[in-house]
Order: sequence, then structure tokens, then C-alpha cells
Amino acid sequence: MEPPVRDARPLAAGVGLFLVAAPLLACLRQASLLLVAGGLSAAAHAADRLLLPWLPVDPVYGGAGLAVLGGIDPRGLAVAGLPGQWLHALLPPLFGDPTLVADGAVASALVDPGITVLARLLAAILATSVLVALAGLAVGPARRPWLAVAGRLGQIWLLLDLAHETDLSIRDLEATGLPFALAALTPVDAHGQRILLTTALHDVPPAVLGLANALLAIGVCLLLAWVLMTLTRLRRASRKKPLTLRPAARPALLVGLALVLSLSPLRTFAEGEVAVAPMLLEESADPPAAPATPPSDATAPSDATPPSDATAPSNATPPSEAPSASVSGSRVTLDGGSYAYTLRVNGRPWIVKGMGYNPWYAALPTEERRALYRRDFALMRETGINTVEGWFQDQFDEVTLDEAHRQGLKVIMPFELNQDYDYADAATRARFRAEVTAWILRYRDHPAVLMWGPGNENLHRLIFPTAVQGQHDPAREQRADDFARFYVELIDLVHQLDPSHPVVYRDAEDLYLERFLAQLQAQPAARPWFVYGANVYTRRIADVIERWPTRGLDAPLLVSEFSPGGAGESDRPQMLGWYWATIRAHPERVLGGVVYTWATRGPEDLDRVFGLTDESGAPVDGSLAALRQLFTAPVSVRRQQREGLPPTR
Repeated sequence: MEPPVRDARPLAAGVGLFLVAAPLLACLRQASLLLVAGGLSAAAHAADRLLLPWLPVDPVYGGAGLAVLGGIDPRGLAVAGLPGQWLHALLPPLFGDPTLVADGAVASALVDPGITVLARLLAAILATSVLVALAGLAVGPARRPWLAVAGRLGQIWLLLDLAHETDLSIRDLEATGLPFALAALTPVDAHGQRILLTTALHDVPPAVLGLANALLAIGVCLLLAWVLMTLTRLRRASRKKPLTLRPAARPALLVGLALVLSLSPLRTFAEGEVAVAPMLLEESADPPAAPATPPSDATAPSDATPPSDATAPSNATPPSEAPSASVSGSRVTLDGGSYAYTLRVNGRPWIVKGMGYNPWYAALPTEERRALYRRDFALMRETGINTVEGWFQDQFDEVTLDEAHRQGLKVIMPFELNQDYDYADAATRARFRAEVTAWILRYRDHPAVLMWGPGNENLHRLIFPTAVQGQHDPAREQRADDFARFYVELIDLVHQLDPSHPVVYRDAEDLYLERFLAQLQAQPAARPWFVYGANVYTRRIADVIERWPTRGLDAPLLVSEFSPGGAGESDRPQMLGWYWATIRAHPERVLGGVVYTWATRGPEDLDRVFGLTDESGAPVDGSLAALRQLFTAPVSVRRQQREGLPPTR
């Protein structure tokens, strides 16, 4: 009976040493996470600045991919309790406020808002791999059994901690972008859509999915740790077993002990968890007041019918012969200049607190459409949204506008200008002039119209029809110039047909502004009614807004699409606050922003990730609640005076 006694003593001593050192292990892992996070962020920024311009990849999607990979910026380490208070007082740049430590944790790696699921996952795997490798190097030559027990327990504990952090939901998995990257390699189905890997996972129980995620992460971590240990050439050849326990029983016993400890109250002594630090916002970023209450049904338009075919011109109407517009609808103006503008609706300031509306209801019976619009638009109004934006003109008609108006919403009217057409062709140009003319004449008098939005990301899609292109293509760039030339003619026609509403061109960020600006300058005219829209899904939004006055186009900016790309469902609500604060930091040059997008079921694959409501119209996470706080918060007196807003009631 003597061997089991010898086995029990080093085992007990090793467990005791592990428990004593566990808080330090938690702090060490969180510090490692911060170091790895800093490396990931720096590498992504360097690649975006130095490498991306030389690669034959789409700069928008390439930049977004790098932002997702490196979307984790370290702020500092926060330690709980009295030691954390001392450290924070002694070295505040390195150690954060102990109150920021995640609940139940002894230490937290503090990161800036904007952390992406993929960056969090990569940082956790890499940091854990390094620590597991170091522990393995230390345990290998250990001659004292109790030290070996403590070291092995530390390794197992690190892997369990990693398993806890990689328990991702299906929406988190999709937010990494990996399912979409894999789907891009597969053919489309009969409906033009690609089948995502996660589609087959919706029926998998969450516990099974979480276990699969954890095992995959642990496997990757162990592989990386083995590679690191091998590369250091410090791994000892000795494979002596420091304990007299049987080899098959030892790992099982240690894993069992670690699992028992992880389920016990002792876990809090060794728990570390990443925490998102509070946003550092400027005072000027406080949100504006809530929109006005919706008009009563008595003031809402009656059920309008589309004009007959006879009222729509069959051929294009030249600008000089375009009919004059009546002013029975709302009058929307842009006041100001020199990169300082105010959008006004019937004389009152209007800050665009918008929502991209992507459901395709046009084919449904009219009453069913009305019911769905009423459901969605009422929830938008309660959230504080005041503007709806679309992409396809056949989905926005009188039925849509009537229900939007009943809820006090304005609409940015869409018109699809597909990139597959040859805009140098006279027949193509004539066709679109005719169709756009009929479109303007049909809807210009509706009081729900805010502005016209023909086209979306056309220059981007013309130059980069795929995410990767092999070489510089002069033919594609010429087609983009042809489109830009025609587009300037088209928006001038739109304004002549309806001088009561602005026109917005929406493109991917501001990367193609020079090409568009060249065509504006080639057809010189005063266009105080023009708005430039930028679709931005990364923290580049701050750069776009900051540098706008230096870009050469004196026009107001609208963030025509925004959402925190790569953010998980738990981080998205807070990140929406950062995006909105960034938009509102310069209210003189930015008219507002439009969140992408309303529904998880839409025409784009990525709507599954960015959608805020499910098919029943219910919120999928806390994003709508966060937007309600942002969009309906009271306005400071200073902002009321600065922007000419009516006093908050």
C-alpha cells in the first residue's frame, strides 16, 4: 500500500501549489492576451497601409478582412480587489480600474470597443498556445513530482479557459466571416445564393456546438504549442514520469481534478476574462433628440395608385425639356456650405437616424404588405428611427411610402443601376433616363420622400466585380468612368424633375471619390442639393469623416450604411454606440447615418449577420435597445444652440 501514499503526497502538493499560483496564472494569461492583441492589431494596420495597396484584391473587402483579423486593441490590464487598486494607482497607463474586471474574474485584459469575434478568438488561441508551450518546456525537465503536477494542471486549466472563451453561437461564427469565405469557394444554388456551412448547424443543440468549438480550439492550441516547443529546441528527450501513477490514469485524473475545480467556487481564484473598456467619447457626440411624433391617420395619404402607363414617358426627357415639379409633397433642403450643412424638412432640422430596410415584400398581397410594414415601421418609430433606406425600386412604392408616412418616417428612395450595363451605350442611357424620369414623377409629391438614392456602390462594383482580380484592368476602369459621366447627367435630371428633394450617391467608403469628382468637375455646375453617401463597416468610418473636408467635394456627407463588421452579438450593441458617436462628432459635415440592416432574411448573404430582427419582426439581440437609447436620448442645450434644433420637451 506504500506506492499510493507516495502518489498522493506529490499530487496534493501539486494541487495546492496550483491553487496558490492560480491568480497569477490568470493575470499572466490576460497579460499575454494583451501582448498578442497588440501584435495582431499592429500587424493588421501595417498590412492595410503597406501591403494591401500592392495586392490585387478589392481594397474595401480586403481592408474589412484585415480589420476583422486585427480588430482588437489593448487598453491595459485590470486586476480585481485591493492589489488591483494599488496597481492602478501606481501605474495607471498599464493597469486599469479594478471595477472594469469582468464579473467573477480575478483579472481582465481591457480592450477598446470594436473587438471582433475572429480577433478575440485568434488572440485567445495564440496567447494560450504560448503559455501552454512555456509550461510544457518547464514541466518536461522537472524532477520534482509536485512541480510537474502543478505545471500539468496549469496547462489543462489554460485549455479549459480557452474552451470557455470559444463557446460561440452560430451568429458569432457567422460574424467571423469564415463561413462566407468558405462559401465563396462553392457554386451558387438555383436562386443565386451560396449555401453556408452554418445553415446546416441551426438544428444542432447549442451544447453540442459549443463542445465542437471548444475541441477545435483546443486542438489548434495544442498543435501550435507543440510547434513552438519543437522550434525552441528546448524540449528535453527525457520522458520520465515524475509520478508513480499509471500513465493512462494520470492525465485522466488531472483533467478530472481541473474540471472539478472549474465547477467549484475556487474557479474565481483563477478566472480571467477579456473585458471591453468604456468608450472614450467626445462631449460633442451626444445623440440628438427623438423624432417628431408620427402624423395621425387623418393626415396620412390615402391609398395612392400608380400612374397609368400613359403618364410615364416612353423615351428619355432631356434636362432642358423636363417638366417642372410641383411642391405638394415635403420640401427638403440643404442649408449651408464650406463643409457645414443642415438638412431641413419643411424648414425643420432633420438628422438622419436611419435603418436599411431589406425585406422583399413587393410580391405579397397588398393587405399583407401593409400589415408587415405597419409592424416593422411602428417598431422603428419606437426605437427612434426616422429614416428608411432601400436598394431596389420595385420594393418601394406607394404602399411602402404610405405606411412609412403614417409612422412619421421619411424614405431615401432607391433605384437600382446595375453594374452589368454598358453606360457608354446611348440606348442604355436613354432607357435609364426614361425609367428614372417615370420614377421621379410617380413619387416626387409623396410626403414620405426624403431624398433620391439612385445607384449603390456602382463604381466599386464596376472596378472590382470580384473580391480578387488578377491585374490592373483599363477596360473596367473605363466602364467606371462611363458610368460616373452618365451618373452626373442623371442626377442633374433628377434635380430638374424634382428640386424639392436632395440626391445622394452611395458608394463603398470614399475610395472612389476622385473618379466621381473628376466627372463632377468635367460638368461644372452648382449642386447644393447633392449628398455623398459612404457605406462603412469598420473603424475607417472615423478616417472618412475626419478627412472629408480635404477631399475636394464641398457637399454634406451621409453615412449611408454602417454596422460593426465582425462584431459578435454581445458586442454589437455597444459598438453601435461608438459608430453613432463617431458620426455625431461632426454634425456640421455629416447629416447622420443609416444602420445596416433591418432583417436577417434579405437578398444579401451577410444579412444573416447584420440583420437586427428575425422573420417574426423580433429583435435578435440588444442592438435595437441600444439604438433606442442612442436615437431618443435628450439633447444638450449646447447642441440645441449649435445645430438650431428645437428645445427638447
